[in-house]
Amino acid sequence: MGDELGVTGADEPRHGGMARAVSLLFALLLGACAGVLPGVAPDLKGIRNVGIITVFGDMFHVQKVGITVFGSDFKEFSVASWGIDDMVIGKVRTLLGRRFNVKPVNYQKSVFATSKWGGIGAMVQEAVSPAGVDSYVVLTKGVSKVGATNQFVSGLGILGTSGGLIGSDKQTVHALYYVTLVDGREFSRLGSTPSLLPGEAAIDPIRMTFLKGPHREVDQ
Repeated sequence: MGDELGVTGADEPRHGGMARAVSLLFALLLGACAGVLPGVAPDLKGIRNVGIITVFGDMFHVQKVGITVFGSDFKEFSVASWGIDDMVIGKVRTLLGRRFNVKPVNYQKSVFATSKWGGIGAMVQEAVSPAGVDSYVVLTKGVSKVGATNQFVSGLGILGTSGGLIGSDKQTVHALYYVTLVDGREFSRLGSTPSLLPGEAAIDPIRMTFLKGPHREVDQ
């Protein structure tokens, strides 16, 4: 699958097919960001100054799901140089700026790499400076189950699936993220939502969709 997608290994993208995949990722992110605010339903009274944190655009996953475990594969490599997190901050700043004062904040991305007692609020309290905003909008890696299988994809990447179990052979670019609103004083979670495409439901118990979240099928 690596050669088919224009990837030579776990850490070096090639031009051509991968460049087209990158363009699709940006398109997916830009389109899905427009749904950030409608998906979060906390009480926004008293929130005026907000900070934005994005910690999902650092790695790109190349994954294959086959009919059996022997037909599956997974690789990942760093794409921090693509500037996806910075691009998303700019987009979200534009959306939120219509209603709130968006304040620049500094944060340590490594703090969000593993789970912490106290959850996302504890991570924000430890990682972010300066403090003092009313709330933080935090975008982290999202996760989706692959159809009716026991396999999952997350964050940014390309998924290849084989026919039979899934239904058909296809390649799918995905850009999955999760949005959480964190109180800037008590560092409690005020609300959250997964990234969803128009018409998708947050709860899908019978797995009617192949992937849940921003994704697009591409040719070989």
